[in-house]
Order: sequence, then C-alpha cells, then structure tokens
Amino acid sequence: MKENYILYFGAGDDKANREVIKAFIKMPQNNFVMKFHPQERIIEYKKLIKGFDNIKIVNKNVHKLIKEAVFVIIGGTSTTYLESVIASKPTIIYYPYKLTGFFFRFPIQKASLPIIQNVTELKRVLTIGEWKESNICDDDIKYNYESDSGVE
Repeated sequence: MKENYILYFGAGDDKANREVIKAFIKMPQNNFVMKFHPQERIIEYKKLIKGFDNIKIVNKNVHKLIKEAVFVIIGGTSTTYLESVIASKPTIIYYPYKLTGFFFRFPIQKASLPIIQNVTELKRVLTIGEWKESNICDDDIKYNYESDSGVE
C-alpha cells in the first residue's frame, strides 16, 4: 500500500467515479487509493488507470483504508463518510449534481462536510498540499447543511 495516500470511496456513482479518476491522472504528485462499492463493476476503472503508478484500486477493508489515509473523498452518497468523520479524517464529498432535498436526507449536514461539485474545485482542494480541516474549509467550498427542505 502506498504511504500518505488519499482515499477515494466510490459509492456507486459512475459519473463521479470517472471524473475523479480523470482528475487523479492529472495529479501524479499525489498517491490515490480507490475503493469502490462492492456492487460496482470496476473493470472499466482499472482500464482508465492502467499505467498510472500513483493510482491503485483495492478491495480491502474500508475501515483500515480510512484509518491509514491522510484524506478521504466520498464519491456520491454513502454512510462511509460517517466512518471517516468518526476516525477524525479530513473528508469531503464529491457530488457533481444539483443539490436537492434528496441529497439532504443523508445526515451530511450534521457532520458539516464540504461538498465539492466539480473537478476544478476538487483539484484545487487536493493541490493545497496539506489535508487539515483548516485548509479545506474556506470560503470557496460550499457547506450545505441547510434544512431538508430542498436546498438548491
């Protein structure tokens, strides 16, 4: 396993997964470990990362991966973000869609996690170089912990 890696947990969202892989390919200075939901078909993702030594797809225990990661990105909606928060890991959600009431049925707003909605924002956060909460929690990142009334 690579040291000082950023963990990406793909939660069944093909669009988010593909966008994140394309961003990771352009960031060879970082090490990325990707874990996907057990129901996902990862053959296509493995083809996309072939030849890029900084990206590895694994099928290991997510708790151990979170524990060893320096930073965690959750693609889509998953309760894995709760495990990451409990482990005190800097965590963001990558959700490249319009935020609706459905999204807020998950208790993400209670955890006060930043929600990144495009690849440019994601790359900016990852190029900061330090993954401390104070670095990712600035005015440019949306905090979407409003009520469940259909925040847009």
